[in-house]
Amino acid sequence: MRKYASMQNRFEKETGIDIIIRMENKILIKKSKRKTISIQVLDDGTVQVKAPLRCSDKNIWQFVNSKSSWIQKQIDKTNKKQLFASSFNFEKNIYVLGKIYLKPAKFSYNKTAQLYLPKIADDIANRLGCSYKELKLKHSKRIWGSFSSTKQLMLNKNCIVLPLELLEYVIIHELCHSKEMNHSPKFWQIVESHLPDYKKRKETLKNYAFLLNLKLQ
Repeated sequence: MRKYASMQNRFEKETGIDIIIRMENKILIKKSKRKTISIQVLDDGTVQVKAPLRCSDKNIWQFVNSKSSWIQKQIDKTNKKQLFASSFNFEKNIYVLGKIYLKPAKFSYNKTAQLYLPKIADDIANRLGCSYKELKLKHSKRIWGSFSSTKQLMLNKNCIVLPLELLEYVIIHELCHSKEMNHSPKFWQIVESHLPDYKKRKETLKNYAFLLNLKLQ
C-alpha cells in the first residue's frame, strides 16, 4: 500500500491536478500545487477552497472560519442573484432592453439583436467621439463584449435583454478601449468621464450574469 501511495503522491506532485478532498455543507476543498489558500463562492452557492497539497485540514478550516463573515456576505449576494434570475420566465415572456412583453407566436432574439444593437452602438460611439471598424454580434458564455486592437467591437447577442442603462455601460466600456487597451486606472478614468455612475452600473450588471449561460434564439 505504501508503494502505491508514493506513486499517487508522485502523480499529484508532477501533474498538479486538483484533488477534490471533500464536500461538506456546500464547502468544496481542492488541493493542488499552489502556495496559498483561496476562497471563492461559486454561482450555485458552493464555497470553493483551494489549498496547497501539504496544507493540513486544521489550517484549512482555521482559514475558512476566519473568513466566515466575508463568506456569508458572498453567499447572501449569490442567493439574491439566484432569486433575481428565477424571476425571468422565458417560456411565457420575452425581454428586450429591460422591458417585459408577452411572448408572441414568432420572435427571434437574434434578429432583434441584429436590428437594434448596431444602431445603439453607433449612436453611443458618435456621442463619445469614438470609432470602430466593425461590429460583431455573437454569443459568449464569458463576456458581454470586447474591443480588439484592430478596432473590432464585439457585443454579446444577449445584451439585447439588458436594461438600456446597463447596455450603455457595456458599450461605453468597450469603446473606451479604443483609447486605452487595458483596465488601468487611466482606462477607468476615461469610462468615468463618460459615465460618472459606472461603478453602480457595473455592480448591477453582475445580477444579469446568468444570461451569459443562455443561448437565446
